[in-house]
Amino acid sequence: MSGDKIKAVALFSGGLDSMLAAKIVMEQGVEVVGLHLDNGMSAVSIRRHLGLSADESPVDAAASEVGIELVKREIYNEFLPVLLSPSHGYGSGANPCIDCRILMLKKAKEFMEEIGASFVITGEVLGQRPMSQRPSIIKLIEREAGLKGLVLRPLSAKYFPPTLPEKEGWVKRDELLDIRGRSRKRQLELAEHHGFKTFSQPAGGCMLTDESFSRKFFDLTEHLEKIDIEDVWLLYVGRHFRISSTVKLILGRNEEENEVLVRFRGERPALWPEGYKGPYGLFYGDPDEIELLKSARILARYSKKNYGRVTVLFDKGGLAQKLCVAPYEPEEVEKYRI
Repeated sequence: MSGDKIKAVALFSGGLDSMLAAKIVMEQGVEVVGLHLDNGMSAVSIRRHLGLSADESPVDAAASEVGIELVKREIYNEFLPVLLSPSHGYGSGANPCIDCRILMLKKAKEFMEEIGASFVITGEVLGQRPMSQRPSIIKLIEREAGLKGLVLRPLSAKYFPPTLPEKEGWVKRDELLDIRGRSRKRQLELAEHHGFKTFSQPAGGCMLTDESFSRKFFDLTEHLEKIDIEDVWLLYVGRHFRISSTVKLILGRNEEENEVLVRFRGERPALWPEGYKGPYGLFYGDPDEIELLKSARILARYSKKNYGRVTVLFDKGGLAQKLCVAPYEPEEVEKYRI
């Protein structure tokens, strides 16, 4: 490989758009290195961090199909402050999409400088996402990331002014595309042309766009002052109940989730049914007698013995307490569900 060959960094999600963007530039003789940034919010990433069984991410296979070197980096500790207090607000659900994109491009710039690359490639398609892929917002993101004129979007390049790579002749503008909007027809045709078979869905399965996950996230931010990444990951497992302004209960939905709650319990109080199968319950906050009784009755509703009276064990700091309670009726349980 010649020493003066132009090198570029492709933000690589493993999705079809990022695959096509990298391939288009590669075909023009540019050396492309893929950068996969894991902000900890995809279902695959969360399941891995919680120790749940998970399908392997297709990102490695996708990079192999494109034929690029792939570098993977976790950025969830840097992403958490952005998630909790986004300068540009939230898009769909709890997704701080503009601020997330700025962070991604900043990390791409750092990596670009680290490996001596000359520009950044993204798979963005104009108008595909209503909040972060409008012309004015794309310009804002690029400017705040410190990459003005250095971000090439091969799929929609003809809708944007020429970038530095085009002006310098590193890539030919007439070989770039003019895709816009939400239709995937042209991308799928190109995928067939290139023989791509391994690619993830658009948005990469980000849980922050999920309605249920987002609802639990905003409940968490409203009621918990100090939030770490594990608190956010735990929103993925169990049924969540807001018992009071200071107490939340999470109940595992199966044995695997029960095991997760046990592993991540720490110093928190917990409760579980005695003598038969049922959910493990993890508390946020320190329940008083009334809050504990309500929680025990909710847990009893989901136990294998959800009739008559149920014995529930409550543990706080190694001190166990037994409660014998009648399960709530389903409509009563729903009053507390987040």
